[in-house]
Amino acid sequence: MSINSIPAITGTTPGSVCESGTVLLGATASAGTINWYSASTGGSSLGTGTSFTTPVLSTTTTYYVDATDNGCTTPTRTAVTAT
Repeated sequence: MSINSIPAITGTTPGSVCESGTVLLGATASAGTINWYSASTGGSSLGTGTSFTTPVLSTTTTYYVDATDNGCTTPTRTAVTAT
C-alpha cells in the first residue's frame, strides 16, 4: 500500500489591466494538475494549467486554484485576483 501526498499551491501571480480587458493569471503547484475556478468551493473547472486568461473584465474579480495529483486534491482553493 502506498500513501499519496497532497499537492499544494506553491505560488500565484495576480494580474491587472487598465479599464477593461482580459487578464493573465498564474499559479504553480508542488505536483499535479492546476485547476481554475470562479468560486472558492464547488462549481466546474474553468481550465487547467499554470496560467489562465480571464474573459474580458471591467471590475476586480477573484479566481481560485487547486491542484490534483494521484487522486488527491489540495484541501482548500487559493485565491488569485484580477484587478
